[in-house]
Amino acid sequence: MTKFYQSTKYLWIVSRILLIILFSAAISNRIKETTMSDIIVSSVFIMVIFLLIVLAIMGFLKKKAHYVLHFMVGILITLFGILCSYLLLTFGETKYAVHIKMGFQLAPLWIVLYGIYEITNGINSLKIKQD
Repeated sequence: MTKFYQSTKYLWIVSRILLIILFSAAISNRIKETTMSDIIVSSVFIMVIFLLIVLAIMGFLKKKAHYVLHFMVGILITLFGILCSYLLLTFGETKYAVHIKMGFQLAPLWIVLYGIYEITNGINSLKIKQD
């Protein structure tokens, strides 16, 4: 599985940029909310967007990011993908056919796969650091 992630490096770089845009669009509509739960969710989204931007800049400058940064982004993005999948399956009053509902699961799957990519980058960075 590691070979797959290494051979599709540019796909994941583009995915990082698309996730920055996606999460920025999602947070721009929630920034006006003032309840405590909305502030916490917005803060977590802003932190993830910032970490993704840092990773993107370090990638463009061809510098190695610290393994903790990869682990943080990977874990948070994977959790967001799983949460998004759960919300798509359980909430909503839509009457779509089963194959359309399963099609909606492609975006959360893509997000989870990107999270796994970042976790594997963190593992690889940790292995290089220990050697």
